[in-house]
Amino acid sequence: MGWDVAGESRTAGCSLEYPLCVKRQKHSFLGQSGRSDLVQRFGYRTAMREGVNIPQTLADGYPMTRSLLLVAAFSGLLAGPAMAEKQIYTVSLGQRPLGTLQFEGQGSNKTLLMSLDNTPFGLENGTFEAVTQAKGDEVDYLGTSRGSETRDIAIVRKANVVTGVTVTPRSEMTEMTDPGKVPIGVISPTEFFAALANGETCPSPMAMYDGRRVVQMATTAMKQDGGSVICDMSYRVAMGPGYVSPFHFKSFGVLLTYTARKLATFTMSAGGFKVNLIRQ
Repeated sequence: MGWDVAGESRTAGCSLEYPLCVKRQKHSFLGQSGRSDLVQRFGYRTAMREGVNIPQTLADGYPMTRSLLLVAAFSGLLAGPAMAEKQIYTVSLGQRPLGTLQFEGQGSNKTLLMSLDNTPFGLENGTFEAVTQAKGDEVDYLGTSRGSETRDIAIVRKANVVTGVTVTPRSEMTEMTDPGKVPIGVISPTEFFAALANGETCPSPMAMYDGRRVVQMATTAMKQDGGSVICDMSYRVAMGPGYVSPFHFKSFGVLLTYTARKLATFTMSAGGFKVNLIRQ
């Protein structure tokens, strides 16, 4: 699921909630500080896309359009000890196809790529990419949104504690960009989506951090429908700003369907918007 599901001060923001960014600008992924360390860790990804210090994949989270950002909250292909099966989902707003979401990952390395190419008037077309890598007790997350605007987010977590956060541009930072304010035990947007996509039934409660806010998600009801399990979920912003300006949504309805012990559909709704992910 980030993915920023809602660009806080824009209609076509770029973040895990708004994977709506089309312009691919050549610039360094991080700010002046902390740049070399993370770039070194993800160096094999760098320059593949634009020949500069921008990682091939990202994940936050989370950037899309107002309605697309709902999907971002979920907000590259990395080979771990064993390569996981690539999962492909169609993304739609109501009955309108918007694009695709690709996810791959199991164990310590996970990647997510959302591509939107059929948004109304093309205003929200673009991509949101995210990657999480783990080594020992350290987990590194990189998220990149490209479209009408750009947002890059890097998070470092050690022993379940967030120790470093970089958000570019600085105007996209929030009070929760301060790692000292982030609670222990949060997971990244890619880890969040992995818990849903690799699960076989309704997930356990979890807290996700995308560099700008903390979201809590939990199962509120579960029922069996033939060979499918249907999960009603709560998705609530617990700390930091809501999604989608000027609405600033802080609560979403989420419906998951698992068929044959695999995630089949994911539906996220708020304020009259409904975004669907349907597994192919």
